[in-house]
Amino acid sequence: MSYSLIRDVYEVKKMMVVTLACVLLSGSMAFTATSAPKTIDIVLNEKEIKTQAGTESQQKSIEVKIDEETFQLVEGTDYIISAGHILVSPVYIVSVLDFAVPGKGIWWDNKAKSVTFAYVDIDDYPKPRLTFKVGESHFTEFDKQIELKSKTIMVDGRVYLPLRAVSEAYGKEIHWESNNGQSVVRITTKN
Repeated sequence: MSYSLIRDVYEVKKMMVVTLACVLLSGSMAFTATSAPKTIDIVLNEKEIKTQAGTESQQKSIEVKIDEETFQLVEGTDYIISAGHILVSPVYIVSVLDFAVPGKGIWWDNKAKSVTFAYVDIDDYPKPRLTFKVGESHFTEFDKQIELKSKTIMVDGRVYLPLRAVSEAYGKEIHWESNNGQSVVRITTKN
């Protein structure tokens, strides 16, 4: 079975670098509105990406805390809400899985309209482990089907997976909080 990358390598790297940059900036620097730079420059593969400082705050966002990791997700890019369920980009699902997904270990199969997550076997070779098909309310792990409370969906060419259902399938507890208008999703490993 032939798999292609979920997006080209550039898209995945760009998302990872931007996410890492946001986490590092938010965790290591405390800017006030007056001292914040007018633009934030990120260089990726010798190409410069410029964003307007402060524009992120105008978009709806949620904070997701998974054990020790924290992500700031932007609506319409990193997550969507559908029928009361939060669905996230596949790169954020990696943090709730109970196995390590190798680099370039998320593949998109355009013919099957499915996302596959790989694991590394004993021979250090990435092999398919999880498959989510767009429009279905279950996923497969190896050959076992696991039911979900919502469907995997595609919006504007982006695939989104149900955060709560996948987290719970891997033994996580999920809690929704709201602090001063900021939504926080807290995901912890069950004891």
